[in-house]
Amino acid sequence: MEELRFEGEYYAGSESLKNPIVSPIYGDLADLPPITIFGGTNDILYPDMKLFTEKAKQNVRLITYEGMFHVFPFFPLPESKRAYEQILDIIVSL
Repeated sequence: MEELRFEGEYYAGSESLKNPIVSPIYGDLADLPPITIFGGTNDILYPDMKLFTEKAKQNVRLITYEGMFHVFPFFPLPESKRAYEQILDIIVSL
């Protein structure tokens, strides 16, 4: 957890960790365009994905993959293929 905090502070630079530019959870989530988030239950950011989805209340959909990790769609896994197909379906339907 200490490493994660360090990385977050490094990413934020001189900005507050509660600046919406650093973490959208702290921003105005009204009137968002449609957003789809793909997340794995083993992703270290999964709790924040759920919180963001709950706070946004509309136009945000979280698609969860049990046991998957951060950026799992980029790996050659069966779950990745399924996520990739879902991403294509979303893009085609726009």
